[in-house]
Amino acid sequence: RSPEAFSGCASSRLPSRSKALRADWKLLQVETMTSTGADARDIDVESRAPRVLLVEDNEINRFLVLENLHAVALPVDCAENGAEALASIGRQHYDLVLMDLQMPVMDGLECCTAIRKQYSMQQLPVIAMTANAFARERQRCEEVGMNGFITKPFETAVLYQVMAENLGEEFAGWKRRLLRETTFAPQELPPSLPGVELAQALQRSRGNLPAY
Repeated sequence: RSPEAFSGCASSRLPSRSKALRADWKLLQVETMTSTGADARDIDVESRAPRVLLVEDNEINRFLVLENLHAVALPVDCAENGAEALASIGRQHYDLVLMDLQMPVMDGLECCTAIRKQYSMQQLPVIAMTANAFARERQRCEEVGMNGFITKPFETAVLYQVMAENLGEEFAGWKRRLLRETTFAPQELPPSLPGVELAQALQRSRGNLPAY
Protein backbone atom coordinates (compact mmCIF):
# COMPACT_ATOMS: atom_id res chain seq x y z
CA ARG A 1 0.00 0.00 0.00
CA SER A 2 1.18 3.52 -0.71
CA PRO A 3 2.20 5.92 2.09
CA GLU A 4 -0.85 8.02 1.22
CA ALA A 5 -3.12 5.11 2.13
CA PHE A 6 -1.87 5.26 5.70
CA SER A 7 -1.70 9.05 6.00
CA GLY A 8 -5.36 9.58 5.16
CA CYS A 9 -4.41 12.02 2.41
CA ALA A 10 -4.93 9.73 -0.56
CA SER A 11 -6.19 11.50 -3.66
CA SER A 12 -9.86 11.12 -4.58
CA ARG A 13 -9.77 12.00 -8.26
CA LEU A 14 -12.91 11.45 -10.28
CA PRO A 15 -12.45 8.46 -12.63
CA SER A 16 -12.38 9.65 -16.21
CA ARG A 17 -11.92 6.55 -18.38
CA SER A 18 -15.44 5.18 -18.43
CA LYS A 19 -19.01 6.27 -17.83
CA ALA A 20 -19.52 3.23 -15.65
CA LEU A 21 -16.74 4.29 -13.31
CA ARG A 22 -18.15 7.80 -13.13
CA ALA A 23 -21.57 6.40 -12.26
CA ASP A 24 -20.02 4.25 -9.53
CA TRP A 25 -18.25 7.32 -8.17
CA LYS A 26 -21.47 9.35 -7.97
CA LEU A 27 -23.23 6.45 -6.27
CA LEU A 28 -20.38 6.23 -3.75
CA GLN A 29 -20.73 9.96 -3.05
CA VAL A 30 -24.42 9.58 -2.26
CA GLU A 31 -23.81 6.52 -0.07
CA THR A 32 -21.03 8.33 1.81
CA MET A 33 -23.19 11.39 2.40
CA THR A 34 -26.02 9.20 3.66
CA SER A 35 -23.73 7.27 6.00
CA THR A 36 -22.45 10.52 7.53
CA GLY A 37 -25.94 11.85 8.15
CA ALA A 38 -26.12 14.29 5.24
CA ASP A 39 -29.10 14.80 2.99
CA ALA A 40 -27.94 13.96 -0.54
CA ARG A 41 -30.59 16.31 -1.97
CA ASP A 42 -28.58 19.27 -0.67
CA ILE A 43 -25.65 18.45 -2.93
CA ASP A 44 -25.59 18.09 -6.70
CA VAL A 45 -23.66 14.86 -7.15
CA GLU A 46 -23.10 15.79 -10.79
CA SER A 47 -20.83 18.56 -9.52
CA ARG A 48 -17.35 17.91 -8.19
CA ALA A 49 -16.70 18.29 -4.50
CA PRO A 50 -14.51 21.18 -3.36
CA ARG A 51 -10.94 19.94 -3.15
CA VAL A 52 -8.97 20.93 -0.06
CA LEU A 53 -5.21 21.17 0.49
CA LEU A 54 -4.18 20.73 4.13
CA VAL A 55 -0.73 22.17 4.89
CA GLU A 56 0.35 20.98 8.34
CA ASP A 57 3.63 19.52 9.61
CA ASN A 58 2.30 18.13 12.89
CA GLU A 59 1.01 14.57 12.53
CA ILE A 60 -1.59 14.82 15.31
CA ASN A 61 -3.00 18.11 14.03
CA ARG A 62 -3.12 16.62 10.54
CA PHE A 63 -5.05 13.61 11.83
CA LEU A 64 -7.63 15.77 13.64
CA VAL A 65 -8.34 17.93 10.60
CA LEU A 66 -8.54 14.90 8.32
CA GLU A 67 -11.03 13.15 10.60
CA ASN A 68 -13.35 16.14 10.27
CA LEU A 69 -12.91 16.58 6.52
CA HIS A 70 -13.40 12.90 5.79
CA ALA A 71 -16.52 12.93 7.98
CA VAL A 72 -18.22 15.17 5.42
CA ALA A 73 -16.72 13.32 2.41
CA LEU A 74 -14.42 16.14 1.27
CA PRO A 75 -11.44 15.14 -0.89
CA VAL A 76 -8.20 16.35 0.67
CA ASP A 77 -4.48 16.25 -0.10
CA CYS A 78 -1.72 17.01 2.41
CA ALA A 79 1.55 18.91 2.41
CA GLU A 80 3.92 19.15 5.37
CA ASN A 81 5.41 22.57 4.60
CA GLY A 82 4.93 25.57 2.34
CA ALA A 83 7.32 24.33 -0.34
CA GLU A 84 5.37 21.07 -0.67
CA ALA A 85 2.14 23.07 -0.78
CA LEU A 86 3.34 25.22 -3.69
CA ALA A 87 4.41 22.10 -5.57
CA SER A 88 0.98 20.53 -5.00
CA ILE A 89 -0.81 23.69 -6.16
CA GLY A 90 1.31 23.63 -9.30
CA ARG A 91 0.12 20.11 -10.11
CA GLN A 92 -3.51 20.09 -8.90
CA HIS A 93 -6.43 22.49 -8.75
CA TYR A 94 -7.65 23.27 -5.23
CA ASP A 95 -10.69 25.18 -4.02
CA LEU A 96 -9.48 25.93 -0.49
CA VAL A 97 -6.24 25.70 1.49
CA LEU A 98 -5.99 25.11 5.25
CA MET A 99 -2.58 26.50 6.20
CA ASP A 100 -0.54 26.03 9.37
CA LEU A 101 1.73 29.02 10.02
CA GLN A 102 4.81 27.63 11.74
CA MET A 103 6.43 24.94 9.59
CA PRO A 104 9.97 23.96 8.56
CA VAL A 105 11.41 24.76 5.10
CA MET A 106 8.74 27.40 4.31
CA ASP A 107 6.19 28.75 6.77
CA GLY A 108 2.56 29.53 6.10
CA LEU A 109 2.97 33.28 5.72
CA GLU A 110 5.72 32.93 3.12
CA CYS A 111 3.72 30.27 1.31
CA CYS A 112 0.59 32.41 1.17
CA THR A 113 2.63 35.36 -0.12
CA ALA A 114 3.80 33.14 -3.00
CA ILE A 115 0.27 31.89 -3.66
CA ARG A 116 -1.07 35.44 -3.92
CA LYS A 117 1.35 36.14 -6.76
CA GLN A 118 -0.67 33.67 -8.85
CA TYR A 119 -4.14 33.51 -7.30
CA SER A 120 -6.41 36.13 -5.80
CA MET A 121 -8.24 35.63 -2.51
CA GLN A 122 -11.38 34.75 -4.49
CA GLN A 123 -9.60 32.30 -6.80
CA LEU A 124 -7.95 30.31 -4.01
CA PRO A 125 -9.04 30.97 -0.41
CA VAL A 126 -6.35 30.31 2.21
CA ILE A 127 -7.38 29.76 5.85
CA ALA A 128 -4.76 30.16 8.58
CA MET A 129 -4.64 27.54 11.34
CA THR A 130 -2.45 28.41 14.31
CA ALA A 131 -2.16 28.12 18.07
CA ASN A 132 -1.12 31.78 18.20
CA ALA A 133 -4.33 33.75 18.73
CA PHE A 134 -2.72 37.17 19.27
CA ALA A 135 -4.09 40.12 17.31
CA ARG A 136 -0.70 40.73 15.69
CA GLU A 137 -0.71 37.22 14.24
CA ARG A 138 -4.15 37.79 12.73
CA GLN A 139 -2.92 41.07 11.25
CA ARG A 140 0.08 39.36 9.65
CA CYS A 141 -2.25 36.79 8.10
CA GLU A 142 -4.44 39.53 6.66
CA GLU A 143 -1.40 41.36 5.30
CA VAL A 144 -0.28 38.37 3.19
CA GLY A 145 -3.81 37.78 1.88
CA MET A 146 -5.24 35.00 3.99
CA ASN A 147 -9.04 34.77 3.92
CA GLY A 148 -9.73 33.50 7.42
CA PHE A 149 -8.23 32.45 10.72
CA ILE A 150 -8.82 29.35 12.88
CA THR A 151 -7.24 28.98 16.31
CA LYS A 152 -5.86 25.59 17.36
CA PRO A 153 -7.05 23.52 19.07
CA PHE A 154 -10.04 24.12 16.84
CA GLU A 155 -13.70 23.38 17.38
CA THR A 156 -15.33 21.33 14.63
CA ALA A 157 -18.19 23.79 14.21
CA VAL A 158 -15.73 26.67 13.76
CA LEU A 159 -13.72 24.72 11.17
CA TYR A 160 -16.84 23.97 9.14
CA GLN A 161 -18.17 27.51 9.44
CA VAL A 162 -14.97 29.21 8.27
CA MET A 163 -14.65 26.77 5.37
CA ALA A 164 -18.27 27.37 4.34
CA GLU A 165 -17.81 31.13 4.48
CA ASN A 166 -14.87 30.97 2.10
CA LEU A 167 -15.89 28.36 -0.46
CA GLY A 168 -17.06 29.72 -3.81
CA GLU A 169 -20.76 30.04 -4.64
CA GLU A 170 -20.49 27.10 -7.05
CA PHE A 171 -20.38 24.95 -3.91
CA ALA A 172 -23.63 26.26 -2.42
CA GLY A 173 -24.84 22.76 -1.49
CA TRP A 174 -21.58 21.92 0.27
CA LYS A 175 -21.63 25.26 2.09
CA ARG A 176 -25.14 24.48 3.41
CA ARG A 177 -24.03 21.06 4.48
CA LEU A 178 -21.02 22.34 6.40
CA LEU A 179 -23.10 24.99 8.15
CA ARG A 180 -25.74 22.42 9.09
CA GLU A 181 -23.28 19.77 10.28
CA THR A 182 -23.52 19.39 14.03
CA THR A 183 -20.71 18.49 16.38
CA PHE A 184 -20.29 14.75 16.80
CA ALA A 185 -21.67 13.40 20.07
CA PRO A 186 -19.53 10.55 21.44
CA GLN A 187 -21.60 7.62 22.65
CA GLU A 188 -18.85 6.01 24.69
CA LEU A 189 -16.40 7.66 27.07
CA PRO A 190 -13.67 6.14 29.22
CA PRO A 191 -13.67 6.89 32.94
CA SER A 192 -13.14 10.56 33.69
CA LEU A 193 -9.59 11.77 34.25
CA PRO A 194 -8.91 14.80 36.46
CA GLY A 195 -7.65 17.70 34.38
CA VAL A 196 -8.40 16.00 31.04
CA GLU A 197 -11.31 17.23 28.90
CA LEU A 198 -12.25 13.85 27.42
CA ALA A 199 -15.51 14.86 25.76
CA GLN A 200 -13.98 17.91 24.11
CA ALA A 201 -11.01 15.92 22.82
CA LEU A 202 -13.29 13.25 21.37
CA GLN A 203 -15.33 15.93 19.63
CA ARG A 204 -12.21 17.09 17.79
CA SER A 205 -11.41 13.53 16.67
CA ARG A 206 -15.05 12.94 15.57
CA GLY A 207 -15.57 10.36 18.31
CA ASN A 208 -12.70 8.13 17.17
CA LEU A 209 -12.13 6.55 20.57
CA PRO A 210 -9.38 4.02 19.56
CA ALA A 211 -7.36 6.78 17.88
CA TYR A 212 -7.84 9.07 20.88
